Amino acid sequence: MILVIQIHQFVPESLERIDLGITTLKKNGFINITTFIYFFTSKLSVLISLIVWFLSCSYWWKYAIISPIALFTYQSWEVWEDLKSFDAHGNLAVISVVLIIILFVLTLSRFANYKAEVLDLYEYLNSEIENHLSKESITSNIVQYKKKYKDLRQVNYEGTMIKDYLSNLNDLKEELNKRLK
Repeated sequence: MILVIQIHQFVPESLERIDLGITTLKKNGFINITTFIYFFTSKLSVLISLIVWFLSCSYWWKYAIISPIALFTYQSWEVWEDLKSFDAHGNLAVISVVLIIILFVLTLSRFANYKAEVLDLYEYLNSEIENHLSKESITSNIVQYKKKYKDLRQVNYEGTMIKDYLSNLNDLKEELNKRLK
């Protein structure tokens, strides 16, 4: 990455254009070609770092990294245009993409938080029921409660049925609480 940022130091300032075969580098509105290469490589190095971070990140919030990737991609493309002002009004074109990404990340965040809360409640209710079933004051109906609990755990609840499952677990916990008092 450091080499990419320092490439501009190896280019003489007196050059007007550099022919790379695939493309020709020219000043594109900058003072000289060295400044053009400096701006492009600085945007490119940040863009490469963000893309590597996005690809290697395993957390749900990695999609928030798409926003700066979009911005730096646009700015890297903008360097190639013959512009009078750089990084000024052109960034407004990216704002719609950034807003869509922000909305997507917020929706994903709410979904992840909801799932985490449901899993926490599920674990809490299961541990409470296990605790109540282990107490000896309900030995007369212990077989019945254990069977009810086992039946609840064996049902495969998905999607919207998770609310019913948690409600049934909570009802069983409340019933066990009453029996223990």
